[in-house]
Amino acid sequence: MALPVILINATGGSDTQASGAGPSTALFGSTGVTNGTGLDVDLSADAPDLSGVATDGSAVLFMSDTNSGSRNFSKITAVDNGTKIVTVSDAFQASNTDAWAIGGKRASIGSTTSRKLAEKGGSTAGDAMPGWTIRFESGHTESLTSQLLWRRAGNTTDGPIVVEGVAGAATMPVFSYNQNSAMFLVASNYVHMKNFAGKNTNGTKSASYLVSFQAANHGVISNLKVVDATDVPWSGIGITSTSVDNAVIGCEIRNCSGHGINMPGGHVVIRNTYIRDCGVGITKSGSTPLVITDTIIYSCTSHGIVLGAGPTNLAVTFIDRTAIYENGGDGINVAIANLGNYQNLHISNNIIAKNGGYGVNFNGQTAPALNAASTLVYNNCTGTGGTANTSGAYDVDVSVDNQAVDPQFTDPASDNFTIGANLANLGFPTANIGNVASGTRSYVDIGAAQRQATGGGGGGIRLAGHGGLAA
Repeated sequence: MALPVILINATGGSDTQASGAGPSTALFGSTGVTNGTGLDVDLSADAPDLSGVATDGSAVLFMSDTNSGSRNFSKITAVDNGTKIVTVSDAFQASNTDAWAIGGKRASIGSTTSRKLAEKGGSTAGDAMPGWTIRFESGHTESLTSQLLWRRAGNTTDGPIVVEGVAGAATMPVFSYNQNSAMFLVASNYVHMKNFAGKNTNGTKSASYLVSFQAANHGVISNLKVVDATDVPWSGIGITSTSVDNAVIGCEIRNCSGHGINMPGGHVVIRNTYIRDCGVGITKSGSTPLVITDTIIYSCTSHGIVLGAGPTNLAVTFIDRTAIYENGGDGINVAIANLGNYQNLHISNNIIAKNGGYGVNFNGQTAPALNAASTLVYNNCTGTGGTANTSGAYDVDVSVDNQAVDPQFTDPASDNFTIGANLANLGFPTANIGNVASGTRSYVDIGAAQRQATGGGGGGIRLAGHGGLAA
């Protein structure tokens, strides 16, 4: 069975005469009457033509019930065009009469009724069910004056709940928010947030985010943008210690005075993401696994990455194929009380250069302690001359195959981190995989942007394994 896609567009949409899923031209009326179970709705008083309403699960009936906690949206499972009765999958309030609508486009996600897709007040989960998609069309703009708290979870049967701008939009949807808090707060599992941009206009920005996952597991944050020159939140993305197995992919975050990504905890994969001109690029302060790969962190006023502020030990942390360049502090600052308890820290194939402190600062931990804890630092580039780190490559050098050369970036100030020939084919592994003499040879460049092979066409920057940023 199909699942609904709720379309939202401030231009031409309606929060009173459309449900967002169903016929492209909405049907609506003033007198929808629910039966004693709330599963059948009699629309006969308005005599609509229901012949074009799908019953495969893709269409949604909207009822304008204003009671707190009452359902406003439900998937249509059956239609009788003779009696004008619509049957839905999840019950509305029984024996109630409300205005109704099927199809068309909603005008907002933040209105009193539309936000019921996310939550219905009093810790009650919203109307959007597992597998539903809430889709903002190209050019949609919206100002939110209160936090949108997402309480309904997806699942592994029908799929995640997806809250997204339409893919490849000519004009990316943009949300503006005027409070000092997270604009979108996700407090449920299997929720995906994708393809939209956010601004924050509050004068105080000490606790604001575009999206924050709180007690939210198995989620994805993809292609979100915080790029305004001034109206930005304190930090772009937040993931709390109670959130696990989440991914941040393909995001662009600029100009946040706090953090590009702030993670008091959680199991997180960060990939193909660009962070520029923030306070700290990425902060991870919990003792849980972290993977950062194919990412660029540039020109932050403090450290590029901070690991382990607070806990006495951390789990596996893997930083690979990332450019950490020209930040005001250390490229990577490992701020943990006892690195002997730091298990499996791998820093490989990165460009960590031209930072105002060390390339990697272990804060004075000893080489024996680092080696005992399986801290592996290999095949990184730490610059030279004008691209060297101010305090040196490492405060404690446990590196293998370090490349103290100029990465030859094309033009970082213009967001072009294409490397020159200096780092071609020098990434790990530099021998046959598994050291099998007759095995497969890998040719990996150091850094986030892999060079195009000789004879290829095109140009510009390509983050490894992704479309990347335009040149």
